[in-house]
Amino acid sequence: MNEIYISIAKTVKSIQAEGFDFEEALAIFKAGPKISCDEKSDFDFFDSLFEISDERLNATEAYKFYLQSTNGEPISQTKFGRIISKFATKKKSNGGIYYQMRIKH
Repeated sequence: MNEIYISIAKTVKSIQAEGFDFEEALAIFKAGPKISCDEKSDFDFFDSLFEISDERLNATEAYKFYLQSTNGEPISQTKFGRIISKFATKKKSNGGIYYQMRIKH
């Protein structure tokens, strides 16, 4: 239960970081996202393996973790990157690609 409250607090705080005051951020959170079924399944995919973080995770390492975790037919590395980029900030550094996220434990 505490994880839910922490997640809500982080979400409201991230909305505030975009320049909204607390009441506006809370109203935006309560309104909820207007997402399609594909976006929902992409989010469920991301949320089952990773979480947003200040840590940096190498894109190749993230894909390898996904491959080890999947039971079905794996998606391509390109499609994987497109899905992950919807939810985690993508950074390029020293020739590598990193996402601001970590593996869920």
